[in-house]
Amino acid sequence: MSVIKYDKVVIGNTIEAILYAFYHDCYLIPNNKEKPDHFSFLSIEIGEQIGLEVPLSLFNGSEETIIGFFQLDLWKRLAINMSIMGMIYPPTHLYSIRLENSQIKITATSPYITTIGYNELFIFNEEGIYGLPLPKAKNKEKYKTLDWLDIRKMEVHPFEYIKSEEPVMNEIFFYPSDRRDGFNPNFKDCCLISYIDADKIQEFEYSDTYIRIQAQNKFKELGLKGSINGYDPKRKGGIRRNGVQISASMRDLVKISRDDYEDYDNIKFMKLTAREVVNGIQQKKVFGGYNPSGRPKIRF
Repeated sequence: MSVIKYDKVVIGNTIEAILYAFYHDCYLIPNNKEKPDHFSFLSIEIGEQIGLEVPLSLFNGSEETIIGFFQLDLWKRLAINMSIMGMIYPPTHLYSIRLENSQIKITATSPYITTIGYNELFIFNEEGIYGLPLPKAKNKEKYKTLDWLDIRKMEVHPFEYIKSEEPVMNEIFFYPSDRRDGFNPNFKDCCLISYIDADKIQEFEYSDTYIRIQAQNKFKELGLKGSINGYDPKRKGGIRRNGVQISASMRDLVKISRDDYEDYDNIKFMKLTAREVVNGIQQKKVFGGYNPSGRPKIRF
């Protein structure tokens, strides 16, 4: 069986993995079909260092809050360019990965196996990789949950973003609903971001039903009301309103914890943050130009 040889290979599908592969000329094998979720962001500092220009800012009820740069947008741009350069394995075709004798054996959905050799292997995510040693330490499994809510009846309001210090409903993002034809910023749905331990996911207090109820109570605390349902001269203000009505649409779970592994042979288990990846970049040529500040910028 023929072996495709690369000097450096990265396994992972996180923003850190694709940034590292892009800037260090590594072949990328996405071991997870899940891209960065819709509400993961790069900080202003990191985004500007690599050439991103327009950060997302949202209204929190009193002022505009700068959130950062969408990780998903950057991931797509990098994935397209690495695909053009032939430096990424198609994630939709990948079924399993096995490490064996300094080689990576990839079983695809079609009935064939690709064998890749390497001098250095950098692993950013161990999910779905066979042939790994036992971890030196198992960490508590934790998830980022995205609870998508359909807002059925609510008055028009200016809120776009709500932040709290609690792990449950840590962030609330309001966005124009895609359940209606056309774009209308007045009709909004929302997504609730929480951070929950795996052993609590099945408990009622952390279920999507309970979080929906908590969200409804939160909206009442903010003074949000239901949509107008006619007029009644006997009521104060003369307006009759529906109660706020929301329904759970779906829940996405994103695993954010990893076990600890010991590096061995020419395999390194990477736990770099996006900041550490970008700060570790040396000056290099990217798309035909140099950045005088010493850090390559991404241009498309």
